[in-house]
Formats: sequence, structure tokens, C-alpha cells
Amino acid sequence: MFDPEFYLGVYEVESLKTGAKCLRSGKYRDLAECGPCEEIKLDSPQNVTMDRHTLYCVPVPAESDWKAFFLNLIYAFAKSSVCDLHNTSPSTSVTSEQMKRPLDEDKISCPEADLNNEADLVSMEVEVNVAESKKTKIDASDEDGKSVKEYFDLNFPLPNEKGPACIVKMYQLDESVKLNDVVEVTGILSNHPAMASFPDRKQAEKSSALLDPSPDLMEGMEETSSSAPPPSLVPRLHAISVCQLQHNNPLLSSAAGSVIQGEAVLAEAGVLRDQLMTVLTQLFAGDHVAAEYLLCHLISSVYARRDVAAVGKFALNLSGCPPGVSFPKLLHEFIKQLVTKCYLLPLSLENMNKLSLVPKKDYKVNRLKSGILQLSNGTHLILDETALQPGQLDSNGVANMTALGNMISWQKLDYDFSFHKQEFLTDIIPLVLSEGKSIIKLIEEDFVNTRKEDSSKMSIDDFHSLLLLSRLLSLTYGKKSLTQEIWNRAKLLEVERKTRLVLTSVPQNR
Repeated sequence: MFDPEFYLGVYEVESLKTGAKCLRSGKYRDLAECGPCEEIKLDSPQNVTMDRHTLYCVPVPAESDWKAFFLNLIYAFAKSSVCDLHNTSPSTSVTSEQMKRPLDEDKISCPEADLNNEADLVSMEVEVNVAESKKTKIDASDEDGKSVKEYFDLNFPLPNEKGPACIVKMYQLDESVKLNDVVEVTGILSNHPAMASFPDRKQAEKSSALLDPSPDLMEGMEETSSSAPPPSLVPRLHAISVCQLQHNNPLLSSAAGSVIQGEAVLAEAGVLRDQLMTVLTQLFAGDHVAAEYLLCHLISSVYARRDVAAVGKFALNLSGCPPGVSFPKLLHEFIKQLVTKCYLLPLSLENMNKLSLVPKKDYKVNRLKSGILQLSNGTHLILDETALQPGQLDSNGVANMTALGNMISWQKLDYDFSFHKQEFLTDIIPLVLSEGKSIIKLIEEDFVNTRKEDSSKMSIDDFHSLLLLSRLLSLTYGKKSLTQEIWNRAKLLEVERKTRLVLTSVPQNR
């Protein structure tokens, strides 16, 4: 979320030939509409300054391939429809694009060409567009051959993410839209090259026609370039409507029809459960208990907050996993076919010491630098502890492990603002794969042990886990309420799980 942006919502334009004046709107655009023989009257009392809110948006992290495939089909259909419309209904205007300029420019001199001649006007505007295109190409690389992408960090939370980022400009602040929410925006696209800022003095000097490289202007250039990257990389979208999405599944209907669709899913839940259990049991080499726990884990989510407890979280640790990369990758590829968002994070010593899991504020460019754990709600995160080798964790590695433990136990993440920590709530679904008992689940169990009044009795957390497991089991059977049979099944599963942990004698330390 960038700082609010001030702009001329209404501005007065005067013709340099006739002296006629008119008012124009600056809403839903970045550049003023001003002809070659017109001047913006910046001192006009009729000008109205307004503000709009700017959001930096990226593609939803960790989206599954099949979900992206459906979206690409939708985009391709929309693009072909627009192209067909343009082919059947050609523009009747004289020029392909009106002369435009930034709202903060003073004026533009009237050219010597005869503006009564429409052909001269078309030629003049084509030349301007070509010149701006050439400047954009020049700015695409510097003398050292560095590309624009190397200067501008698109700030994706996950490495190797693809897709266009976008700056969304909102004209009505929606308090319900929060950091890391998934939104669907309908608006007006703006990608004129004059909106780009430049990362250093060389780039600014090359484009002096668009940006005056004065010493005062060079101050804060890094912050400016961070908030105003080239529109070829990060287009602007002036929002007409912003809809917060509860899910990103293209095969499910909107929230209006979710109740009816939910009833249909519950009616078929028994058949779906049997099919999934057959596949999951085969995946775990005949282990029916592991398959049932994984099925409950996949449909879990945080549905309430009680003090520090995240009610509904169902983190799962699958121990006894064979070391190596084959099984974690196989499980990851399988889960990706069932969910819309899934990411595999190998907890190797190198990753823990080098990666940034927690977002951190960069005051130099006045921007929040994303971290891997900056994920939208409902993202399945597979943590591969089998990749952890003997070695020394540095300060960053210890901070990363602490962040993982807090996320798993409390479903919260402390963002690093250097001078203070800011807590943000999460709803990430963590699945830990380990050879023995997970070193990250140990943190949660330490809290459970401190809350126990007696080792022979059930603690509040034990009861919460058992109740949650019963709720999730009920959903897998298509039941709206808890039955005695399902409650007994949940207790048997918990007894079986705890018995296995007691009987399994494997080293817990590395």
C-alpha cells in the first residue's frame, strides 16, 4: 500500500488560438488531456485537487498450474472478443490516440503545422508516439547492458514467480481490503510510457524530455522509482470496482451461490471421500490413518480467534518420511492437483540462513519487502524437514525458524519494521514432512505442556484438537453436525496417532 496520491480531479484547459476555456476530468487517468494548442491553467480557481489510494498487487502466490490454466483460457477468450469487436467496429476518430501529458506539466507550445489539416495532425501525433517508444526502448537497458527488470524489483513473495504486477488506484477507500487479500479488480488500464520514473541519474539524463534531472529531483529517486516503475513492467489500473475474493477457485461460483453449491458438495461428500481415501491410502503405501489425517488437514482453515488461539488451524506433521527429494516433490505435485494454492519449501540449512521468510520494511525506498510467508489465506505450505542437514544456523536462520514456529502455533507473523514489530494474522495451512518428530512442532507442544494441570488429564489444547478433528471428519462424511460415531472415530484416530509416536523410537535431534 503506497501513500495516497494527489491529482487534479477537475482542471481548466484554455485554447491558445481562440482563448476558449473548458473543464476536464482527471479521474481514471494518469495523464492530462491537453491538445497541442491548449494550456492547462494550473492557477485556475475552478481546479479541484483530489486524492486516490494506490495498492501494489501481484499475482496470487503459489497458484496451482491447473488454476492458472483456467485463468489463461478466460483471458484468451476476453482478448479475442475485444479483438473481434475492434475488427468489426473500427474507430471513427481522426487520430489513434489524443495528445496527452502529465497533469503536473505547465504547458505545451503550439506547433507551426497547420492544425486545420487533419493529415498534419495525424502525422505529428504519430511522430510523438514513435519518439516516446524509442525513449522507452532506450530505458530498457543502460550502458552496462542491464535491463529494466534488474533495476525494478517486482517484489514477489516467492522466488521464480511469474506474471504481471499491477498498481491499482482506488477512488473509494474500502476498509475491508487488507494486506495480502485476494481481490478482483475491474477498471481502466493505463500504461503510457511517460508515467515511468528512472532509477538513477544516467537513466534520468537519457530521458530529460520526460523528467528534469535536477539535484532536488534526484533526491529520493530510489523511492520514486520504486513507487512508479515503468508501465511496461507494472501497468496502472484505475479501479471502478474492487471485489474481495473468499477463494480463488475458478470452478466454484461466487459468494452469492456458495450456500446452494455447498449443499451440493455435502450431498456428494461421501462418494468424494471414498475416492480420495483410496488415492491417499495408495500414496501412503496403504497407511489409512495417515491418509485420513491428510484429508482432514487439506480442508482445514482458521474460522475464529479466541484470545491467542487460532480456532480451526490443523497443522499436520507426517513423520517417518524417507530422506531425499523424491517423496516431498511427489506429495507436492499430488496436493497441487487438489488445491488452488500450494508451495513446497525445503528447510535446508542454506535456505534457512539465506531466505527472507518475514516481510521487512525498506525505508530507503519506503517499501515493504516481501517475504516467503507473506501468503494469502488458504495457501497450503509444505515444509520439507528431510532437507535439513547438520550445521549452524545464523541469526537469520534462527529468526526464520522462530517465524515458522509462531506461524504454525498461533497463525500470526511479526513483520519487521526495523524499529518495531507489527503482528499480522495468517491462515496458512502448514504440512511438515520429517524423518522423525518435527523440530517445529516441538514449540507448540512445549506450550501445551505448560498448560497441563495433570499429565493424565486432557488439556484445553488437546480438547480443541480433538474437537477440531471431529468437525473436519464430519465434513468429510458430508454431515452438518457431530455424531457419536464420528466422535468415537476421532478419539480412536488420536489414540492410534499417539500410540505410534510412543512406539516410534527415532532420534529427535540433529
